[in-house]
Amino acid sequence: MSSGPDGERDDRLSKTPEKQPAAVDDTDDEQDEEPRLKYARLTGSLGTVYKSGDSTSSSAVAGDKMVIGTHNGNVHVLHIPTFRTLRTYRVHSASITSVSISPRLLPVRPPPQPAMPADDAASTAPSRIPRQPLLPATPSNSMYIATSSIDGHVCVASLVDQKDVTLRNFARPVNAVALSPTYKSDRTYLSGGLAGNLILTVGGRKGVSANANMNSAAATAQGFLGSIGLASNAGSDRVLHTGEGRINAIVWSLSGKFVVWVNEQGIKIMRSNLHLASEHPDHAWRRIAHIDRPSRPKWEEMAGVWRARCEWIEDGNLESDDDQVPTANGSNAGAAPTSIAAASLQLVSKADRSKKKRTEKLVVGWGDTAWVLHVKPEPAGERTVGSATIVHQ
Repeated sequence: MSSGPDGERDDRLSKTPEKQPAAVDDTDDEQDEEPRLKYARLTGSLGTVYKSGDSTSSSAVAGDKMVIGTHNGNVHVLHIPTFRTLRTYRVHSASITSVSISPRLLPVRPPPQPAMPADDAASTAPSRIPRQPLLPATPSNSMYIATSSIDGHVCVASLVDQKDVTLRNFARPVNAVALSPTYKSDRTYLSGGLAGNLILTVGGRKGVSANANMNSAAATAQGFLGSIGLASNAGSDRVLHTGEGRINAIVWSLSGKFVVWVNEQGIKIMRSNLHLASEHPDHAWRRIAHIDRPSRPKWEEMAGVWRARCEWIEDGNLESDDDQVPTANGSNAGAAPTSIAAASLQLVSKADRSKKKRTEKLVVGWGDTAWVLHVKPEPAGERTVGSATIVHQ
């Protein structure tokens, strides 16, 4: 046996341990038990994504669809779980930094759509989406996909209507985009990036590439022209927050009432314009919370480099192994549902139940730190519009 501190440690580990109380052994076993997860390598199923040396830069999932953005600026819409390509297009000339889908919860209508020919893949023109075979306007296909890019553009495209697409140039790299949960009706999204501006964009002419304009005089003129029916419907852009460094994440809450965004100074939460009481229209876009970044030395230089990950949590989706969950066919399953349709039906049902809950839960992972927050609106009539509490860090 070797000498020194390491040798002594090895000697201790090699000895037969003395008997310990059963309770201690049970506790150790529980702590060492690994989570019951299933892993599967997807690379082999994503040949269309990785051809020509391309690689994934961002992704999002909603219902039975997975949307992948790549470093070459391509967008791939795939069916889950078959990973068949439903649509591929290119609207960016550089890496896609984020993907947002509206609505986030979509019902599934089997059978899956057939794969589209690979030859109909992407055009190299960043200003238009090439024509491809149309997808039927079923509930599971009726979604909008927003992508942001370091080329300074945000693109919002309908999956079923290829004419319903807008491309907006913000002139600086855009790190994050978040579609309103009701984008189909309100045409609203938030974006932010290297310029440090959290921007609210409303409207925009379909099929047209336009430059963003945060100039107040231009916005006022646009509003006046609209009131007399002469507006060009070019859309409007409004800066909601600025001056705290680059923005690296924006996510709308499951209810649509709140928005979280992260910049170099910390985590921010605001009240959105959705589901506001009629007597409080001025509460829209009012900030309700700020959580400072950690004060450790490393954060001074890394806060603008690290990308935050924000997830609003639906408790009903976190089932324990012992829970008996009724599936679509009436049977009970303690593990995952046997079909993607059953899983989606459960998600929609749980989302409906979650609307009755006031408190929304948020998890933020950023650098070497994670936060768990509870966010809730204040009762009608209160001067504040919401509050956020850190329950774990």
